[in-house]
Amino acid sequence: MFNNEYERIKYYYDCGWATSGQLQLYVKFKVITAAEMQQILGATV
Repeated sequence: MFNNEYERIKYYYDCGWATSGQLQLYVKFKVITAAEMQQILGATV
């Protein structure tokens, strides 16, 4: 369904299944970059 982790995490965040705190953990564990996190957060604000 998803081509990469960024798309999956963005979908989860958009659906309300992931929080901004969880996005920070994804960055900490190098699943997504800080820039990708900002794109996800910026797209929903």
